Amino acid sequence: MEERKNNPPFRGKNPERHGNPGGSGERRKKDSVYSILGVIFEVTKKRYYFEVVDNSEYKKGDYVIVDTVRGQEIGRLYTDILMMPENQLVLPLKPVLKKANPKEMKKYYQLREEAKNAFRICKEKIADHKLLMKLVESEYTFDK
Repeated sequence: MEERKNNPPFRGKNPERHGNPGGSGERRKKDSVYSILGVIFEVTKKRYYFEVVDNSEYKKGDYVIVDTVRGQEIGRLYTDILMMPENQLVLPLKPVLKKANPKEMKKYYQLREEAKNAFRICKEKIADHKLLMKLVESEYTFDK
């Protein structure tokens, strides 16, 4: 297996064993190239690739809305648009839905504040019930 130094981290499982062609539902030729963006989520600090499916301009540092297995979330781009061959990706890729607008960013920051409040309440409940657990983090998805 080839070494993949200096590439952003891969998400999921080994692409050679578990890849599925057609990130956005379409069939692609083998060895096709994908237009992708690297997205980091601020709470978890995890990085993932998402496919660019529109003609919008994206640049490093922009906030975008993406569809994840947990629902819609806002993340920050840690790359500009990259062209990456299929054999370096774990498919299918989820799409970037759109660039976040100011109204959506306001909602995002409001949800972060609500998550901090939920964290505080959960810590109190854990103490009240004398549970042997440590609360690590709380977070709301954008489509709450």
